[in-house]
Amino acid sequence: MLQGELLCKRVATIQGQAELQRLLLENLSVTTPWPLCENTLVKTYLPLAVVLVLASAYGFWWKRTRGAIRSNKAIPGHRLSAAVLGEELGSRATMVQFSSAFCTPCRATHALLSQMVIPMEDVKHIHIDAESHLELVRTLDIRSTPTTLFINKDGIEVGRAAGTPKREQVLAALAAIN
Repeated sequence: MLQGELLCKRVATIQGQAELQRLLLENLSVTTPWPLCENTLVKTYLPLAVVLVLASAYGFWWKRTRGAIRSNKAIPGHRLSAAVLGEELGSRATMVQFSSAFCTPCRATHALLSQMVIPMEDVKHIHIDAESHLELVRTLDIRSTPTTLFINKDGIEVGRAAGTPKREQVLAALAAIN
């Protein structure tokens, strides 16, 4: 009789799991402190560790990209005008901020942008309530608040920030607008 067949017959007669573990370790020459099939540490904590690592990576990515200004490729023929926005555009650039009533980052963004345009006569800040202008929000593909669009003097979107941008990022975006 082969050793494998003998092992199978002995396993069939074993009553306790401890005896099965001892038998497997003896016959298979395994030197692991855990049983082969019942490694509860790996079964329990490995999936948890994988989920934790993936969630952390997503969180770091989300935090890093929030507020970052992305350059947009202008949509041909799509211009924002004073009639659409309800206010005149700046002579060089306009920052159009979309906000909602109970959005705390929206207030911080509004304060930052309002303060930044005070010394800049050729740049204007326009604040739009996203809830009151849903058609415009859909047209411009605004997905979260605050979202700030950077518009050149011709009404073409040249950049956008989803989230609260940093002062340096806003200055760099405005400097890039001719």
